[in-house]
Amino acid sequence: MPSPSHRKRVIQELLFLTILFRIIERRRPDLTPEVPNSQTLLVFLERVLSRRYLHTRNPVPKAAAGIDLCLNVYRDSARPELAGHFRTFARMFPTTFNKLVTIIAPSPIFANRSLNQEQQISVERQLLVTLYRFGSFGNSASIRQVALWAGIGEGTVVLCTKRVLYAILSSGLREQCISWPGVEERNAYKERVEEIAIPEWRNGWVMIDGTLIPLYTKPSYYGESFFDRKSNYSLNIQIVNTPDRRIIDYALGFVGSCSDSYCWKETRLYKEHSTLLGEGCWAWGDAGYPIQEWLVIPYKRPEKDVAENRTFNYQLSRIRVASEHTIGLLKGRFQSLRGLRATIHNVSDLQFVHLWFHGCITLHSFCFMEEHGLDNRDFLREGLAAEGELAIQDEGGVGDDLEGSRSIALTHAKDFRERLKDKLYLYYGVY
Repeated sequence: MPSPSHRKRVIQELLFLTILFRIIERRRPDLTPEVPNSQTLLVFLERVLSRRYLHTRNPVPKAAAGIDLCLNVYRDSARPELAGHFRTFARMFPTTFNKLVTIIAPSPIFANRSLNQEQQISVERQLLVTLYRFGSFGNSASIRQVALWAGIGEGTVVLCTKRVLYAILSSGLREQCISWPGVEERNAYKERVEEIAIPEWRNGWVMIDGTLIPLYTKPSYYGESFFDRKSNYSLNIQIVNTPDRRIIDYALGFVGSCSDSYCWKETRLYKEHSTLLGEGCWAWGDAGYPIQEWLVIPYKRPEKDVAENRTFNYQLSRIRVASEHTIGLLKGRFQSLRGLRATIHNVSDLQFVHLWFHGCITLHSFCFMEEHGLDNRDFLREGLAAEGELAIQDEGGVGDDLEGSRSIALTHAKDFRERLKDKLYLYYGVY
């Protein structure tokens, strides 16, 4: 079968001949050559442009029974178990899916702007194909597997993914779903922290954590830089969340070899913490971050071996477990983030992977808002299991700089942590 380059070559030759004959006809209108004139060549050119393939195809037999069943039976059924079946493939409930369709359908990316006579498949099908791909892990995440399930070509799977990502990220959905909470919401989060820990810790209402997204193969584009501390090739994402597991900020674009203490500097929390957190408030982090006056982290060795410090770390972990659950829910819903089947050969491939991450986080946040209060324990179990496979004790990457003003800031930060520990022991009547 002729390759796409063959079709491109034919188009170029027809264009050249059309222009050539138009010039000849204008200069010598008295000539009547026996070869086709420019108008005939234009007809041929229009026929070629209106067809994707120049020769009769022998397509591979496919069946769209799986996607038809999801869209025509599971989605519209009133039975809860069938809605659960739809959620297995779409990673969201039918009502959320339908609302998402109405949001992205007006996007011009779904309009056919070419001379090709073939029309795009429906927005519902393109969205479901993309969600199925986002939610798949391992062999089921391959393009061929998705194409066979949906009854479409492998190239169409790639096109659907790119169109849906464009429609989602250009619709303003990310700005609506991922935003910094207002005063009333912050007060609610403080009450949540007070219920978990002690009243004196209520102002620590936000937390940050990083997660690695493994790649199934080594990138050929600066591949060594993707090698992380867990012996995988991966990318690093920083997640800022609230105690109720809502994502309010994130940063991505880092290779796996970058530590959390480096990557977090690109978050809005780091850059604008003085105005975002509020007076007297702070954030919680794990031992991989440098301690700050507004960022409290657990004690590291050898300090963590002291009994008082172990108790402090335990109480802090009761709050920070929301970060682990937030990442677990994200990876449990869109399991492609457990191990991304993407090849990175150049900067364009890397940009597409970043768009993939933006899309997954945006869609997860949209589902979190629309399905708040519904049972997501299955996603949480799957996501935490995936994180458990990659678990490693992290005692921090970059050491604290003890020079100059940073040494003073470090002393103040550690003093603030000591005061929090004293309040903890006073609350429980130990001192």
